[in-house]
Amino acid sequence: MRHPLMVRCELHQLWAAPMALRRVLSNLIQNAQRYAAGFPVTLVCEQGPQGVRIGVLDQGPGIPETELDRMQQPFQRLEASRSQGTGGVGLGLAIVKELAKANGWRLQWISPPAGGLQCWIQLHPGA
Repeated sequence: MRHPLMVRCELHQLWAAPMALRRVLSNLIQNAQRYAAGFPVTLVCEQGPQGVRIGVLDQGPGIPETELDRMQQPFQRLEASRSQGTGGVGLGLAIVKELAKANGWRLQWISPPAGGLQCWIQLHPGA
């Protein structure tokens, strides 16, 4: 099954731990593609007054606001069945949270009422 990825990024120079950033983005993109049921996933990079922020945005069912904190804990999933279709053991978002914390990046999760999920990573100034 094809998983489209749209990229909307201006060119920015980043100073960040490359392996950590790669793992964070990989986990977020893979989760979005897995749960967005074939809808495009968008990777966005923006320069703002507080530095560069990177977003992974999808149009899937999203995560209810009340579940966002729990989903960042190890071994937590919305779907309890552990189905082969969605796979995973519930570590992806926990890894994202810990890598962001270790690198001084701020995470922002937005679950729009219309559905989907947005995860924004604010890299600290000078990153």
